[in-house]
Amino acid sequence: MTTIAQKNKVEIIAEIQTVVLEKLQKLYATDTTDQTIKRITIDIPHIDIINWFQNQQVPQKIFWSDRDDKFAIAGIHLADMIQNGDDQAHPELFATIQARLDNGDDSVRYFGGIKFDSASTVTDEWSEFGTAAFVLPRFELIKRKDSYQFVCNLNFPTDKENFETIKKQLSQLVFQSEKNSEYHNEILHRTDYPEQEEWMSRVNTALTAMNNDDYEKIVLARKTKLTFKENVCPATVMHNLLVNTSHCFHFCFQLSETKAFLGATPERLYYRNLHNLKCEAVAGTRSRGDDERHDRSLADELLQSKKDIKEHRYVIDSILDALTKYAKRSEEQNDGNVLLIQLAKVQHLIKRFKFNLHDSVSDFELLKSLHPTAAVGGYPKKNILTQISELEKFDRGWYAAPIGWISKDTSEFAVAIRSGLIEKNRMVLYSGAGIIDGSIPESEWDEIENKISNFLKILQS
Repeated sequence: MTTIAQKNKVEIIAEIQTVVLEKLQKLYATDTTDQTIKRITIDIPHIDIINWFQNQQVPQKIFWSDRDDKFAIAGIHLADMIQNGDDQAHPELFATIQARLDNGDDSVRYFGGIKFDSASTVTDEWSEFGTAAFVLPRFELIKRKDSYQFVCNLNFPTDKENFETIKKQLSQLVFQSEKNSEYHNEILHRTDYPEQEEWMSRVNTALTAMNNDDYEKIVLARKTKLTFKENVCPATVMHNLLVNTSHCFHFCFQLSETKAFLGATPERLYYRNLHNLKCEAVAGTRSRGDDERHDRSLADELLQSKKDIKEHRYVIDSILDALTKYAKRSEEQNDGNVLLIQLAKVQHLIKRFKFNLHDSVSDFELLKSLHPTAAVGGYPKKNILTQISELEKFDRGWYAAPIGWISKDTSEFAVAIRSGLIEKNRMVLYSGAGIIDGSIPESEWDEIENKISNFLKILQS
């Protein structure tokens, strides 16, 4: 690893690219026929990571930051993409990722996600994403607490003949420190799918099914299509989300020049480090108060709400049911505490778990077993995807699906709620509500409307 000393910005920028180019030349002078991932890493002074992400005008890039502001990455161009359009190929896809990770160092991470309902047809609007896609960025700007690194990833032997292309991509990276000017984009048109009357009819259909004991809970989503005066810049939306939403995983997957899926989600599906697994059950929603007293009143109301507690219990049970086969619950987590996770605009019930995984449990097995939890699917889990598809009648794509990263021994996945799909001057926002016995269709519509309006405020801030 090389360290670039603190210098003025012009010298730093020139030296980053010079040092990486020198290391590339040395690397390509060696044998590059082995199947392995090589990684050039240099320590650098502070660079505004989201500003750097905004300034890279390239067709493929990703952004990820964790909920605790300890790790963030902006990835530019792709050194590798592992993708499929068939859910039956998921085991092979994850095996391929693991095989490539085993041939690289421990710091290599593949970023991506899977489709909410991988067995359903991939519609045109989600065609670039398929049923699963994971990418290794060519260049990475990484922030770990207060330290920064610049990385160049090489995927051999595929990259054996790509030296000139990589050299050109490196020379075109922009390291300017100036902030992008603010821009305001006018919404010309909004369409809700389905509209309110039809959506409430579907909720009533779900409630009737509950009375027939088809299921105890189901999560129904809506999508809101927005048309803007100008093309929507994913990186600018990402910047606004970072500034306005705390305690969230922030993500942006731009896998082609025309489309990007992004959002800010508070919900972790799991964090894994070897045999240690952390999971969370999140459900129930209240707004934040106008002042401390009002906020506390809303929090108490949520903590004492029989409906929300019941809904949350389904999520807890769905996680425990899913992991019975793969893990043993840690003794230190055998308490009944349900806490609050409080965000800028809303607050939720949350319960955290720790598990000890059995030997040889893969990320594919964990994802298949856990997803969808009752927080985004329903309870019981059996046939719930079919029920959702019949009621919603649209493709969720990656919305409410697992997104995250995988390294050799560690992985982390969040649930892609509070999210939207951008295509040129259009954006589709997705949001859902948990329906259980006693749910009032009008109230559930209002809950989703509140979530959408919060995203709209951020979008235009």
